[in-house]
Amino acid sequence: MIKRTLCLALIFLCALPLPSYALNLHDTGYDTPDNRYPIVESDTPVTIHVDGAYLPTDVDPVLISGRTMVPLRAAGEALGADIKWNGNDQSITVKKDNNTILFYLYSTTYYLNGKASYSDATPILQKNRTLLPLRVFAESLNAKVNWDQYLYDVQIDTAKADQSLPALPAQVPADVEKLIKKYYVAPNQNDSFVGSWAKPDYHYDAKYIFVSKTGNNAYQVTSIRWNWSYGTPRPFITLRKEPASINSSNILVRANMVEPLYYFGMSPQYPFTLYSPYDYYSVAGSTLTHIGTDCFTSLDPNSPTEYIPDSTAYAKF
Repeated sequence: MIKRTLCLALIFLCALPLPSYALNLHDTGYDTPDNRYPIVESDTPVTIHVDGAYLPTDVDPVLISGRTMVPLRAAGEALGADIKWNGNDQSITVKKDNNTILFYLYSTTYYLNGKASYSDATPILQKNRTLLPLRVFAESLNAKVNWDQYLYDVQIDTAKADQSLPALPAQVPADVEKLIKKYYVAPNQNDSFVGSWAKPDYHYDAKYIFVSKTGNNAYQVTSIRWNWSYGTPRPFITLRKEPASINSSNILVRANMVEPLYYFGMSPQYPFTLYSPYDYYSVAGSTLTHIGTDCFTSLDPNSPTEYIPDSTAYAKF
């Protein structure tokens, strides 16, 4: 029965669009004490918050020539706007309240309530998602936009009250605290999986998991794993963001099929995606439990997998 349930979950996950990240790793100037491996770091990802709440997207916002480009549908729906795409003329119509904005793909001209205006950034198509220049889009809908350079975060404010952060777990390094602030997800009374979860272990390994709901049985799981290694002045960090779904046994099944979204650590010697293609989680009250992992039996991604049970618990915070 367990194998059948897992197979059904894997079939559903295979139908979900998997994000794809290409890490751009930079040499930090540090090496491991034995000088065998350089310490590298990737670019900081851009996040979006609407009224203080993290906005999950399957395509990340990007900075192009100093302009923040955001996924149209995710940002529009978060602002309560109606979005329509016309494939014939490659136009995007955004409606909210008494405002209508008309954009055309790759055009600097857009129309606000029928009046032509101009932007120095054009809507683009990336990974089959339309990205719009954020400031033009949000301010046309009477929302305020701020850029947090430290967090690398776009903050959109509407008339609604802002969501506030809770007290963060103790003894968290500044680099990790920064990422927690970027990806924290508030609990949802209607969905016990949604929220932020912590497994603190300050001597060896710590991990934080953030679960967002993105659609009908569609979730996004973001995780931060960090530890102190090789005496570096900063902790090693791996940040992942992957799709998930809930199977018929009420188990959250997470697909680990992409590279990390952010990485600081020893120069990788193997591809990031060769170890555990799927993780499984159960929830009871304020505890999320990692109940098992599918692991490849060799470094060959075409090799069979083996299910390895686990019982690591995460506390909601």
